[in-house]
This record gives sequence, structure tokens and C-alpha cells, in this order.
Amino acid sequence: MNQQITTVGTSQPCPALWVGVDVAKRRFEAAVHVPDASRQPATCSFAMTQEAIAQFVGWCQQQMHIHAPGAPLRVLMEATGSYSQQLSAWLVAQCPECQPAIVNPAYIKRFGQSLGLRNKTDKSDARVIAHYGHVRRPAPQAPPSPEMSELRALVRERRCLVETLTAEKNRSGEPCGSGRLCAMRKRRMDLLARQIERLGELMRQTISRSPSLSRDIQLLDSIPGVGFITAVTVLGELGDLRRFADPRQLSAFAGLSPRNYQSGTSVNRPAHICRMGNKAVRAVLHLASRSLIGRSKHQLAHFYEHLVASGKSKLAALAAMSRKMLVLMRAVLIRQSPYCPAPWGCEEVVEKPC
Repeated sequence: MNQQITTVGTSQPCPALWVGVDVAKRRFEAAVHVPDASRQPATCSFAMTQEAIAQFVGWCQQQMHIHAPGAPLRVLMEATGSYSQQLSAWLVAQCPECQPAIVNPAYIKRFGQSLGLRNKTDKSDARVIAHYGHVRRPAPQAPPSPEMSELRALVRERRCLVETLTAEKNRSGEPCGSGRLCAMRKRRMDLLARQIERLGELMRQTISRSPSLSRDIQLLDSIPGVGFITAVTVLGELGDLRRFADPRQLSAFAGLSPRNYQSGTSVNRPAHICRMGNKAVRAVLHLASRSLIGRSKHQLAHFYEHLVASGKSKLAALAAMSRKMLVLMRAVLIRQSPYCPAPWGCEEVVEKPC
């Protein structure tokens, strides 16, 4: 799941005509939400090509004249990886006034279940998406810069190759049964290692073309435990951390906020992180936090030791440490100055200059 997902807000003070889009690889289905329940919502299918966007925009304008003359147009779609990002970019280029938004597919699924729908088709999914937009009015997604889009693609490609290389290394310990097979595995691992190194070089070249992105990477690199790969993964997957209004919103977006489960007097499970976010970000923050354990001079290491001494499990303390590190990364970018340790015992990382 693509983690560039907008948060729910109230972007339009006046009613808008919402068009829901169910995106697929070769085609996308569009539906218009009609508040009048007696009227059947209009639907139409379009090819997933840049040339078909003009037809889609013309169809949307025609529906505006029929159902909501003078109302603003809004387009909503689910996060479907690169397909929804590509379609959103095409819409912004040809019709910026439609203000496309992308939401978590889990929200759409649960919203559809709340309506008591019995069928699931592309047309019905598009209608549910349009209805969700009319009810919740999610904020439009800010299109990423070309450098940020390229960085995200490189980060995800590198992660895929690293996972493949790890699997090959795990297999290398097994008996091959053939010297030629072992040689093939060795050449494959060498090729993967060279490609991973090359992707690192491409990421640095991409960052060098953007002065603001280069500055952000340098600031994040000043935090102990946060290296180049951690910094580019967090920025590539989450975008600009300064766009989040507060640290709680950022930690919730990354899936690091605590989740409580309590019902009545008999059900009261221990809190754990919700995991409703980007797992790649959680993975790199987990590794970065582990690298600080035992380094008593660092503030986050003190925080981890304090939680363990207070009775928290090591895994729970490590999750809290990862959240603190993410909040610290946001604070460093907001104050635009390298990391400087705050006094131990502070409840939260300050966002003012040191």
C-alpha cells in the first residue's frame, strides 16, 4: 500500500460534486455521487492512459452541469500504489481544479461495509468511494516534487533488492548439490549487491538536484542512529514531515501510535502500536533505534533504559523509542538546525532552536 495517504479534513466549506475512481492496471471506473437517492449515480469506464484523462475531465464537467451546476469538482481514489499516484499526477496536470485526493483503502472498505452493501464490483466500489468523499470530504493530496517521486521509487526498488539478496543469502547456507549451481547463486548475489550499491548512488544524485532535499537529509543525518538509508526511507515514504500538524498525527500516520483495546471490566488488553501505516518506515526506525541501545550518552538510549526499568517489555520500549526518533526527525526539520541533545527527562522534543 502506498503510504502517501491524505488525512481526513474539511477542505471544502461548500458542497462539491464528488467523483469516485476505482483504479486498476488498464482501466479505471468513475462514479458520481448523487445526494438524491431516487436518481441512479452515473458511472463510466476509461482507459488507464494519459490520453483518456481529457475524456474523463469532459465527462466530469458534463455531470457537473447535470447534477451540481456551479459546484466545485473533487476526485477521490484509493491508494493503489503507483497507479493511483500516476492517475493523480495526470489529473493535476490537466485539471488542477479537481483537487484529487487519495485515501486508505481500509477506510473505504469499512465505510462500504457500514452501508450494508452485498455486491462488490468496480462500479459499486466507485460509487462507495464517491459517497465516502461526499460524507468525509478528505483534503486534496499535495503532488510531490519530481525529485521526491524519483527518490521514493529508488527507495522502494532498493528495498525490494535488499529483501531478495537476504533471501539468497539465507539459501546460500543450504547444500547446493552442484558446484555450478553454487556458482550461479554467488553470481546472482554479487549482481544484487552491485545493483543495490548503484541505487544508493542514484539516490544521492537525485538528492543533489534539490537543495531543500539535500538540506533535509543533512539535518536528519545529524541525529545519532539516523543514517542515510533511514533518512531517505522516511522522507521517501512519508514525504515532508513538516506537513503534519503535530507529532501525534505523524506517529499515527506511520503506525507507531499506541492502540488501546478495552471493553467493560473484563477486557483490557495491553496497549500496542496500531501498525496502520508504512511498515518500511517502522522497519528502518526499529533498526536505527536498536543501534542506540547501550549508548548511554544518547537521550533516546536513556529513554529506552527508563522504560525497561519501569517494567515495560523490551519490544514495547523499542517501539516507543522508534516513535521518539520519528518525532525528533520532524523537530529537526522544523527548526532547520542540526540535532542537539535536550536535557534528559523532557516529555517531548521541542521544536524551537537550541
